Amino acid sequence: MARQRKELEGKVTPIQRDLESARRDTHEAADKLAQWRTGWTAAVAGLGLEGDARPAEANAVLTKLDELLKKLDEADELAKRIEGIDRDARVFEEDVKDLVARIAPDLLDLPAEQAAAQLNARLNKAQADAARKDELNRQSQEKEAVLQGAQFTIKLMREQLDAMCRQAGCSLPEELPALETHSAQAQELHKDIEELEQRLLEQSGGATLNQLIQEAEAIDADAIPAQLDETDRQ
Repeated sequence: MARQRKELEGKVTPIQRDLESARRDTHEAADKLAQWRTGWTAAVAGLGLEGDARPAEANAVLTKLDELLKKLDEADELAKRIEGIDRDARVFEEDVKDLVARIAPDLLDLPAEQAAAQLNARLNKAQADAARKDELNRQSQEKEAVLQGAQFTIKLMREQLDAMCRQAGCSLPEELPALETHSAQAQELHKDIEELEQRLLEQSGGATLNQLIQEAEAIDADAIPAQLDETDRQ
């Protein structure tokens, strides 16, 4: 019996030590839990929640806060962009005013946007006018080149007419048509003479043209009618 008791006491002692250690751990855990709850209460209080709020509720609030912070960042960025646009608008207005004062004082009373639109319209018109001017200059140069070519041709023709006048022995180009007519008539007569000479040679019986001329000169023209009558009687 004593031995069994001793064995039981040997088993109880470790259990008692473990129990004491567990109690200490429990107290420490309770203390830590109390500290965590205190910190949790303070943390969620900053989110507008009670101390007994669950982590899911806190996470939902944190998500909303994160979204709100992003919205604030976007709003801040938008405000900066608006400020930049306003600054650019002021610079634009000043630039337009300076430009109008230098080149179009009649537009000074107009708002910057209208003045800029008027300046742009005038610029477009000026560019169109310049393009039209360039086109007219090009056409004028082409016509000038054609005119110069015509003048050169006229000069050559006049020189040719003068040379023809010198060759024809006349003083004015207006006399050339009459000379050309006479020349054509002379060429026609010369052609007729050549044809007659050819016919005479064909009927001469082998005599030359000079021999025929000599024989013709030796004939008494007054005696020809009597000779013809005699020939008829025979």
